[in-house]
Amino acid sequence: MKWIGVTTNGNYIIELSPEYWQVIAESGVGDDAPIGEAIRVYRKAQGITQAQMAKRVGISRNYLSMIERDTVRNYSHDTYIRIIAEIATGDR
Repeated sequence: MKWIGVTTNGNYIIELSPEYWQVIAESGVGDDAPIGEAIRVYRKAQGITQAQMAKRVGISRNYLSMIERDTVRNYSHDTYIRIIAEIATGDR
């Protein structure tokens, strides 16, 4: 995934790789899935634990869990970009 921008109503615009769509198709997550669920599926497909990703992104594992479950919607643009950047680079 790559961050592109933000719409006037605050929605994020992201570019998705063919690999991402393959992961999504195989997971059963639909096109209208919440972004948190898509983040979780992609993270798991790359073999990255919540703890590893949270540490790399600079947030707590609990906070990442809440984002993935879409129970928090007011996380910062900076946090979102760091999560997308981590997913885009994959497990190092």
